[in-house]
Amino acid sequence: MASWPETYTVTHVLRARPQDLLHLWECASGDRLPGSGSSTDRLAAALRGAWLAAGAPALAVASDVDVAEARAALCGQLVPSWPTVNALLAGFRADPAAFEALWVSARAAPLKPRAGAVTS
Repeated sequence: MASWPETYTVTHVLRARPQDLLHLWECASGDRLPGSGSSTDRLAAALRGAWLAAGAPALAVASDVDVAEARAALCGQLVPSWPTVNALLAGFRADPAAFEALWVSARAAPLKPRAGAVTS
């Protein structure tokens, strides 16, 4: 398995956001790196990582979640309900159990206004 520095470098070279793959890397490696960013940012990045791992499908066909709500969740503009997160992750064929602690932490944190978009 690649180390986090190797994963970070490859992701950066491919012009992607390494933070989007951090949660997936942590799940695969069993290691936990000190968190950077808010819990809302970490959840949004983890959801984007799951979306990328699914092949970045069009959000309209990836799950039963409203596209605007899915975009807002992936951009960190919204911390959706747990059933919504489950539906979104099911559409990405990701295990919701691996995301539950991130969701609980993000749900407890204040949401900061932000801009950004996932175009799919």
